[in-house]
This record gives sequence, structure tokens and C-alpha cells, in this order.
Amino acid sequence: MILDLLSVQPPAGVVALPKSNWIILVDECTNFKISHFFHAKDQMTEAMRELLKGWRDKGIVTKFMCMDKTGENKLLEQRARSKDWQLGIHMEYTPRDMPQHNHLAELAFAAIGNKGRAFELPFSSLQGGVQDHN
Repeated sequence: MILDLLSVQPPAGVVALPKSNWIILVDECTNFKISHFFHAKDQMTEAMRELLKGWRDKGIVTKFMCMDKTGENKLLEQRARSKDWQLGIHMEYTPRDMPQHNHLAELAFAAIGNKGRAFELPFSSLQGGVQDHN
């Protein structure tokens, strides 16, 4: 599993986003992606616990997780090793500012972000290319 967190900033003049912390979890074997938005970065840890524990209860075991060495990811590792969670996941950390080591999550941010921007085209920009055949 590859995990990455991104803080999304709105363009100038746009109202602040209600949930500006975006997390993507990518399964390296299947390329399956899970994406969530949170109000605060520290909310990610509990959500990941629920997700990983739910998978484990269904027989889907996560053995390795690769992520950058930020505070919320260190907290996730501490909690994953705690007696309460007992997830047994081996955590691997990528070097700082080296997106190629976390490439699946970085590509997922770009792909999903571009798809979102594609839907934000104003209808008036499309009207010039649409012809009425009546």
C-alpha cells in the first residue's frame, strides 16, 4: 500500500474548501485507489485504522505501507503498532521531496485532480461547440 496526503488550496478569490486535506491510498498490486477528504490531517489516522481493521476482519491483510515521514504518518505508525490496534503492518518511509518513490499516489492525485477540473468547465464555454439541429 502506498499512502500520501495532500493539502488542497483553493485558487485566489475562491471560498476556502470545507475539507482541504486529501488522502490517497493505493494498492500497489491491483492499482486500487481509495481517496478521502478530511477537515484536519489528524483525522486521517483514525479513518485509516477503521479501514485497515475492516479489511483485516474480512481477510484482506495489509503487510507493507509506504509513505513519507510526516507527523501524521508517524502517528499512524505508532498507533498501528499499539496494543489497541495490533495491525502488524511494516511501515516504509520514502525520502523527503522524492515523489518518484511515492509515484502511484502522486499520479493518482494528478489524475483525479485533472478529472475534477474537467468537470468545472462553465457551460457557456461549451455552447460555442454545440449546434442545434432542430
